[in-house]
Amino acid sequence: MIVEGILYADHYGEMLTALLADRARSAWAYYLDVPWAETLRRHATKPQAAEYGESEMRRWYRERDLLLGGLEQVIPDRSALDETVRRIMAESDLGDGRERPEGP
Repeated sequence: MIVEGILYADHYGEMLTALLADRARSAWAYYLDVPWAETLRRHATKPQAAEYGESEMRRWYRERDLLLGGLEQVIPDRSALDETVRRIMAESDLGDGRERPEGP
């Protein structure tokens, strides 16, 4: 299971912490540490970029909004996509990041 999105620690932290505790031997948590300027730049490349802009995103953005207890592995913004995928695949025992899962 992958949970992704704007999940504020003060609102979702208890639920996420419980989920991680319930799956302690088979759950990993990662926080993609993307600074504001990069977040804004990436948004401009998305198909829905015109639907909401900088002012809405500024209200949503929370820098380093981590769960209490150091549960997440922080992935820095300088980590390339392929490097990040390899890391998560290797650390979670899902593979080395080179295999492609079979799909429908």
